[in-house]
Amino acid sequence: FVLHSPQGQVVERQVLTHSVNGFYAIRTATASDAPTGTYAAVVTVGDRSFTKSLRIESVQPNRLKISLDVNERVEAPELRLATELNARWLHGAKAPGLKAQIDVRLASKKTTIPGFEDYSFDDLITQWSGQESVLFEGRLDDEGKVAIDEPLSIGTGAPGMLGAHLTTRVFEPSGAFSIDQTSMEVSPHSRYVGIRTPKDKWGRLPREQELEVEVAVVDVDGKPVSSGQVQLQMYELGWRWWWSRGDENLAQFVSSRSNTPVAEGLVTVHDGKAIWKVDSERWGRHLVVARDLKGTHRAG
Repeated sequence: FVLHSPQGQVVERQVLTHSVNGFYAIRTATASDAPTGTYAAVVTVGDRSFTKSLRIESVQPNRLKISLDVNERVEAPELRLATELNARWLHGAKAPGLKAQIDVRLASKKTTIPGFEDYSFDDLITQWSGQESVLFEGRLDDEGKVAIDEPLSIGTGAPGMLGAHLTTRVFEPSGAFSIDQTSMEVSPHSRYVGIRTPKDKWGRLPREQELEVEVAVVDVDGKPVSSGQVQLQMYELGWRWWWSRGDENLAQFVSSRSNTPVAEGLVTVHDGKAIWKVDSERWGRHLVVARDLKGTHRAG
């Protein structure tokens, strides 16, 4: 084991000869006056080497108390952060005129609707990556406060519910800053479509008989919508005999011109529910896609 400083110098070198069930514990530390930055830990076993970057930073405690109260969830169509940012020095004095910045990082999460836990509400064929942006940048007023009313930039095609991680920084005149972090849930769709398929304990559907695919269209709290139409498609996926992989590029598969659905249908929703009856003559793995024609959500 060799530890390199950000300047490329060897800080520490160890040779480990004893393990516990094949595991080697490497214990290391930097000096209190060591330079901060990105260190490199290199482990060599035989003729193979493995490198891991280690960030060594000096920790500076907050000197300001930051208060940013957010709702547990922000819902469409009003996808905005509306609140107040308040900062005070730890000894209680106001912090007027200081610069403040709020960064937001969005990431997809599993969509779970109360009362419909056994339905699938996530879009499996949309390629959507988390986004990070500056939500607010400005200065506190004479009371050390500032009103926040900023839209969340989500874009289109969100696969389901999102998580928003907010990082708030308030800067002192010297440039040093105090930091606070909080999270909330974001519902980018006003209504969600979900699918439930009949299956046995191994997750399989019976072959050569009519299947009843249950469809639900509800709001984020699980309240059924009064009416609507849902378009459904079933695709046949390639089977891998000797291995299976969960992270498949289903978006590319569905959009490819060479792939056509093996079944299609249109169902009318009454009180938030509908049933799509489809024959299952073809064996193998299949992907079912449901699109809410009155909303913006799609599930698989």
